[in-house]
Amino acid sequence: MNEVQEKLSVATFRGVPFLFSSSQRSGGRKTVQHEYPNTDKRWVEDLGKIVPTFTLQALITGKEDYFQNRDRFTQALERPGSGLLSHPFYGTQTVHVIEYSLDEQTGALGRAEYSITFAVTGSVSSPTEDGSDGPVIRLRAEKIVEVATAVLQTNYQPSVINKAEHTYNKNILNGILDFWNLGISAILSLQRLDDADLEEPRTYLAQVQNNLNTIVSNEVQMVDTVINGFKSFDDIDLDADIAYSAYTAMFAFREDTELPDATTIQKKRNLENHYLITGVFNILALVYAYDAAKDIEYMTSDDVDRIHAQLEIQYKYILGIPNIDYDLLDNLRSIRTSMREFFNSTNKKVFRIVTVNTPVMPLAVLIHQYYGNLDVLEEVQTLNQIVELPFVSGSIRIFAE
Repeated sequence: MNEVQEKLSVATFRGVPFLFSSSQRSGGRKTVQHEYPNTDKRWVEDLGKIVPTFTLQALITGKEDYFQNRDRFTQALERPGSGLLSHPFYGTQTVHVIEYSLDEQTGALGRAEYSITFAVTGSVSSPTEDGSDGPVIRLRAEKIVEVATAVLQTNYQPSVINKAEHTYNKNILNGILDFWNLGISAILSLQRLDDADLEEPRTYLAQVQNNLNTIVSNEVQMVDTVINGFKSFDDIDLDADIAYSAYTAMFAFREDTELPDATTIQKKRNLENHYLITGVFNILALVYAYDAAKDIEYMTSDDVDRIHAQLEIQYKYILGIPNIDYDLLDNLRSIRTSMREFFNSTNKKVFRIVTVNTPVMPLAVLIHQYYGNLDVLEEVQTLNQIVELPFVSGSIRIFAE
């Protein structure tokens, strides 16, 4: 297989790379044929284009990582909703998986052959039931993961020159592990999950720790490590607020080794890798936090504004990182715009917090006077940090529409 064929044989779906041996596209026009008795004439009514479909013969291979690669690709195919298919013949398309089949044979271990049918869905234009921007945000997040993968594949420079460069790249990867562990600590601090629930990311991070030398010396493994580290969190069925806490704990990543001055080829490579990894890691942390924030159940405008402000701080931090790929930044600006629209829309649906003055009375009576029920009694008690006090007086914060 020549170099051109090798490039053409690689595609990705939802950021997961795979090889394909052949692909077919089908399309046409939707028509209704009207035929009449006693005549050989007919009228063909044209009802528009048929939605194009792609059928790909895909291949996943591997040795020690075969089962991991196969399962990750299968999970991408089975995830609900649409996703981005990046194909060298057809470009990037928003598609749904219609069906797939998987063929594995004992005579060809480490090789999984898929036949997959995708239907092109185009951009998300129809409104959702609650008017949410969620589907658009999810699609834009998946697009950024794909672009980030491509940027890393193109620009990461593996350790091939000397020991000093190798050590510097290991320091960067160790810094990434530290921030991923901050995400795990943030999840555990909420006390709704335990270590057993986090087996997947913990196992993944341990594998990375044990293979630092190999990873930093191979651009493919380095790219997979950065991308799959975030996916190991995304693959856990976390509540939105827990996922958000994990990703925001990773904000403002930086590798603390002193930055080299670019006076030699080696130092220039170190500096370029530093900015590349720092930019991509911080962008991915923000993008996954965006995706979690869209699913949080907000109660008050204060909650909405607080989350929005945290995300804006990270966005502005990213803008200060040098040499970030233009296409990556452009996609980040798009998802930020969608999130701003989401927060503006959400603010119109949630409560505002107002302060009222009240004479001495039971808190339950006060709540019933304002709302006609006691549905938000616990929330108001928490909002005012009231602990086992049946009576209240003075300034009390309550929820107002």
